[in-house]
Amino acid sequence: MLELVLLRTFVAVFDEGGFSRAAARLNLTQSAVSGHLRRLEEQVGKPLLKRTTRSLEMTQDGERLLAYARAMLALNRDALADLAQAPFHGRVRVGLSEDFAQVPILRALQAFGADRRGLQIEVQVGIPGALLSKMKEGNIELVLGSQ
Repeated sequence: MLELVLLRTFVAVFDEGGFSRAAARLNLTQSAVSGHLRRLEEQVGKPLLKRTTRSLEMTQDGERLLAYARAMLALNRDALADLAQAPFHGRVRVGLSEDFAQVPILRALQAFGADRRGLQIEVQVGIPGALLSKMKEGNIELVLGSQ
């Protein structure tokens, strides 16, 4: 199994153009970055970089792995973001001015509420001045309208 920390280091070395800048970006030492790449090369069983004293080139296998590494890191980020979202439970009171109380907006609010279990959307239609007063009093969370 490929370790995400090693893949993250590999991508950083490529993006930053070298070990030193990758180490600075990741808050690691240069030797830790070198160690990560050695371990990654051991895991895949192939060299990923052509190292010279002046340049750093990616092998063909390194280029192939780079695409996978970016995708795996993105999936990891997406999974964490999705799972970290706590479901909202409660009521949101929306004030719509009479000009905005049209079918497309009402359908959009209904669809938004339907996609989120535990969310109850309450819509009040009125004139903007009265709706803004209700919002200042704490009786409405959001007002859509114009004055």
